[in-house]
Amino acid sequence: MRTFLAPLPSLVSLTPALAFLVLFLEFFKTSTWIFS
Repeated sequence: MRTFLAPLPSLVSLTPALAFLVLFLEFFKTSTWIFS
């Protein structure tokens, strides 16, 4: 069970960074669409 729960902290720390990256990409696409 401990080996199964081992990757969890890295996954939790990775999730906000991934969400921020998606949010930034969406904002970038929208801004380029507006200013074009």
